[in-house]
Amino acid sequence: MKHVTQKDIAKSLGISQQTVALVLGRTESPLRNRVKAETARRVQEKARELGYVGNNNARMLRQSRSNLIILLNFYGFSEKIGRQINMIGRRIHEAGYDFRALEVEWWMGDVEFNIEKLMGFRPEGIILNGPPHLPFETRHFEELIRQGIPLVSFGTGVLGESRVNHNAKDPIFEITTNAIRAGRRRLALLMNSDHSAWQNLEKIAGFREAILKAGGAEPQRRSLNYSFPSNSDTLESAILVDPSRAFEEPGLKREMEVAEQILNSPNPADTLVCSNEKYAIGVLNVCNRREISVPDALYVSGFSNTSFRTHGDEFLTSVEQPVEAACEAAVDILLARVNKPADKQPPREERIFACQVIWRKSSPLCDSSNPTFISQPAETTPQIAL
Repeated sequence: MKHVTQKDIAKSLGISQQTVALVLGRTESPLRNRVKAETARRVQEKARELGYVGNNNARMLRQSRSNLIILLNFYGFSEKIGRQINMIGRRIHEAGYDFRALEVEWWMGDVEFNIEKLMGFRPEGIILNGPPHLPFETRHFEELIRQGIPLVSFGTGVLGESRVNHNAKDPIFEITTNAIRAGRRRLALLMNSDHSAWQNLEKIAGFREAILKAGGAEPQRRSLNYSFPSNSDTLESAILVDPSRAFEEPGLKREMEVAEQILNSPNPADTLVCSNEKYAIGVLNVCNRREISVPDALYVSGFSNTSFRTHGDEFLTSVEQPVEAACEAAVDILLARVNKPADKQPPREERIFACQVIWRKSSPLCDSSNPTFISQPAETTPQIAL
């Protein structure tokens, strides 16, 4: 079979070879940014159609080993991400491989370019920490897959490839159900603007299921200053979405602004199920300033059980994710495939790990048979990132 070259692609499309090289070649030329998106798309599609292998990386991968495992982190940095990177790196080093974590911000149009740069490292395996959004199409990673580089991901991952994840639906269902059993009638799920992320969709599903199972109406998306109906006998719910990207900003300024908007409502929620710890801590800060009693006037819960979960005399109910077990699983799945021939590859797999609700004073556990509260925190030792 004839080896396909950039010249062949250029001829089939009726464009210059230089344009094809700018799209497919390993170049930092500023001229690359001048190639129209439609032209780049046509070149990439034609390259896939003809089976083009565009650079020397494929030959390098066949001829030598890099002994390198790469983690691509799409989530930015947080205590949880730091723990994940630390644990994954340690396990990979223990297995005798080199490890490199790369912070990435990919967007449509540049995915193939970043894949090409990634190929320059000649990785023996890749762990994707994310992506946080709905599944990347397999075509974005098809060059890596074609070269037989194993992929494993946390989160949504690549269609058809192995992944590891946490079950976010069940703990949110449990927290919401507990609040309803305790007599709460105005419940809100507080989300960030990344509400299409796979794990956030699970959180919405858990909240929705708890509300519907208790006889409430379908939860609707509302503004942060939404005022609940004043009829306290009716179960009411709302999904409050922060339109900003507060989760990407340092500090708690935006989270406290969000809490102020919610609590400024004429008839605010009596339960706030927060999709992350920062929102919950922001709410507790504002409640302290305003002398709003937690949990008497307001139930609050977070998600991730990070080390800053305590706040003054309040202990935050949160969700503990089995980060270490998930990290070990991701590495084990990846290493089971590294350097295995195509005919001996283990099947792709998905492992979902259960999360645990850690009940504390901010949203105490209600005994369903006798609505009295457990006021002692379940445990108080912070989980510190290494």
